[in-house]
Amino acid sequence: MSEGEGDEELQRWYFNIKRRFCSPFVYRGLKGNENNFVTKRLCERACESESLSCSDGIEPLRINGRIMRCTNVSCPETHYCHVGDNQQSTVCCKRQG
Repeated sequence: MSEGEGDEELQRWYFNIKRRFCSPFVYRGLKGNENNFVTKRLCERACESESLSCSDGIEPLRINGRIMRCTNVSCPETHYCHVGDNQQSTVCCKRQG
């Protein structure tokens, strides 16, 4: 994340790699970097695969293009529920073997 340069005070979102979710910051209007999103939802969409991953690095299960979280539904028999740091990062992951 880079707040950039300039005199603007624009609310933006960035993917916080340590916390593994999108956080707000103030963008100054010029320069900065690619970790700069107008809305939280755009940040989450762009960074979803980084914040939601199985411990073995395999992509989580997707149904109709959306990552399947295992908070309210159980995973299929071919998958297990990988417990993440929070409910949003708790996802269905493919069983090995």
